[in-house]
Amino acid sequence: MSGGHDTEAGAVDRALVLVLLGTVLLVSPARLLWARGLLAVAAIFAVWVALIALAALATRVGRGDGDRGEEDRRDRGPPP
Repeated sequence: MSGGHDTEAGAVDRALVLVLLGTVLLVSPARLLWARGLLAVAAIFAVWVALIALAALATRVGRGDGDRGEEDRRDRGPPP
């Protein structure tokens, strides 16, 4: 069980940062800076999509999926 606590703490930190970022962008008065004009609805959806993509990326990095390709290449050995 090496690094179990660190991994969980890192995941919580990433989730907290994303919640705070989403709150600032979508709820605070700061949204009035970017959500105005004709494209306000599109901008709000773009922010939602960006937050969802960041959450998916944060979970993927937290699980270590980004490193699987390297391990698979090492396990197989040199190409024939």
